[in-house]
Amino acid sequence: MRPHICVRWDAFDALLEQHGLRSRYAIARYLDLSQPTVNRVLDGKQSPGERFIAAVLKRFDVPFEDIFEVFEGRAACEVRS
Repeated sequence: MRPHICVRWDAFDALLEQHGLRSRYAIARYLDLSQPTVNRVLDGKQSPGERFIAAVLKRFDVPFEDIFEVFEGRAACEVRS
């Protein structure tokens, strides 16, 4: 199995709340990413890619392990509720 990077949704949601980012449009603009990319990650249709990860780490100034974790196989990733 290939390793996959998964989002720690509780920590990610807390960051969004702290920064007042309530819409996907606002998240995309803040991270300087396309809204379709943000939608696919938030909907669980796509694992976060390097641009998404880099944008989150840089804009929120957090360490990787606070927001992301690595699992063997995509099925191990928590689905966003």
